[in-house]
Amino acid sequence: MCGIAGIASTDPRPEYLSATEKMAAAIRHRGPDSTAVQDFGCCALANTRLAIVDLSERGRMPMCNEDASVWITYNGECYNAHELRPQLVSQGHQFRSTTDTEVILHLYEEYGERCVERLRGMFAFAIWDTRAKKLLLARDRLGIKPLYYSIDSQKILFASELKALLGSDLLPRKLDPAGIRAFLQLGHIPAPWSAVQNVKPLEPGSIAVWQNGAFKQAGTGSCLLPLRPHLANRRSKSWTRFVACWWNRVASNSCRTYPSRCF
Repeated sequence: MCGIAGIASTDPRPEYLSATEKMAAAIRHRGPDSTAVQDFGCCALANTRLAIVDLSERGRMPMCNEDASVWITYNGECYNAHELRPQLVSQGHQFRSTTDTEVILHLYEEYGERCVERLRGMFAFAIWDTRAKKLLLARDRLGIKPLYYSIDSQKILFASELKALLGSDLLPRKLDPAGIRAFLQLGHIPAPWSAVQNVKPLEPGSIAVWQNGAFKQAGTGSCLLPLRPHLANRRSKSWTRFVACWWNRVASNSCRTYPSRCF
């Protein structure tokens, strides 16, 4: 578990950097191994890291590509990183670490916003493209990793937790009646609401792009299998294929530096 946060604005102000540092401090518990903030003037990215893959300093975030034109702050795990890395190397990309974070960086260089379609895993990340002055937010298809954002006419704030957005001191601390009503009725607050006014969760399986004050959001497609009654028959070939596929996914999750355990 890591924590991500940041601000992008069409009107850069010194207080935005300090606000980003406050957001990072509010989610320090998500990443006890390192905390860092990277300032680009019109954007600032923050990360609190829990080191799982590549425990060295090469895995520190925010992380950049070879020429520092693309930066990422990332929370999650890409299960097929070991498959994507050789492909990217063959396309001329150079790696400095063994992290899955760097794989996503180079995927963005190669495929842009559609890089998310090639990922299998649980993730929430933000990429700042310094040349295009563009911020990309992305969240995994099941919404395992959290990501909240708030936008107005000049800026966008994002973070792994609501407390980080409130900790920036840039948002009013006002409850959202629709979100509270949903919680009382359902026991949780589904997207597109949250407990705080003008704050929304990025919906599962979605990306969002902020550029020069313009904001757009799009889905990346579902990874859910259709429900078929005959899968309940364990003797069927379909069930056998399903179990084989499931075990393959379990095995692909074993890419972390620490040893795996069952409990």
